[in-house]
Amino acid sequence: MSIDDLKTKVDDVALRRAQDFFKLPPGVDESIVKMDILAARRKIMGEVGEDLDSFYDDNPIFQAAVLLDAYTHYNNRDKDSTAMIFEHPAYKNDINALKDDYRVMLELYGPDVGNDDG
Repeated sequence: MSIDDLKTKVDDVALRRAQDFFKLPPGVDESIVKMDILAARRKIMGEVGEDLDSFYDDNPIFQAAVLLDAYTHYNNRDKDSTAMIFEHPAYKNDINALKDDYRVMLELYGPDVGNDDG
């Protein structure tokens, strides 16, 4: 899936995976889950990079980081919450691993690796 698609579309597989991860009962508004997935993807890609179009395809570290971040957003969406929110340690580890892999791929292959037009 292209970077642009990852930022604007949530396919049924990603939606179901998130609903299962969140342990949501049937009937929960899917638009909220999709919004959290898109926000998480944009945040992560903003931290890691957006020059390698195929970098995020079938990347389990990216998928795990998206689920963790989206889950945090979903469960802490109440503006009146008094609970302290802590990022899951695995999230930062995933982001750092993605940054390392991304940097290596960019240095080895340049920004056109995996792009349809390059």
